[in-house]
Amino acid sequence: QYNATIDDMTGALNRKQFYELCLQQVQQLRSLPNFDLTIILFDLDGFKRINDRYGHNVGDKALKLVAKKIRSTLRPTDIFGRIGGDEFAVIFTGVDSHNAMQTAERLRSGIEKLRLSDKKQRVKLTSSFGLYTASNQTGKLPGLEEIINLADQAMYKAKRSGGNQIVISKPDRRR
Repeated sequence: QYNATIDDMTGALNRKQFYELCLQQVQQLRSLPNFDLTIILFDLDGFKRINDRYGHNVGDKALKLVAKKIRSTLRPTDIFGRIGGDEFAVIFTGVDSHNAMQTAERLRSGIEKLRLSDKKQRVKLTSSFGLYTASNQTGKLPGLEEIINLADQAMYKAKRSGGNQIVISKPDRRR
């Protein structure tokens, strides 16, 4: 069971398990009159450069270090997964958009403060975040695929804007 659900390098949920648990969360929230759901997607800025310059061992250490930092920052009820090479995601409920942004900022600044030493020099880590929050105040809860897509678009906007920042996907109030 553990090997089928956990990413063996980082200890985070693997992509399949992350999506399954998120889908369950979305389905549960649909039956409630009040809900808050936030998804955060983020990846490491310049990760390919880290692997190319310092080697995959350093890149692997970076992923492990980031995952450890994220896990130590989140609540036990939050769902955290590695969904791609250097891409991670978090989904949590019961937190309004203001507090969700504060959580994302704690995650972003926590990664920025991490230091990874190579034999020759220190490797600085930064990350780009995309955040999407849905609540009963923003309208109907979109499907999981749309929620992830909105956060993903925001993450890529953060990357295109220079990285090491959070971009919030604004909900469509017409829902």
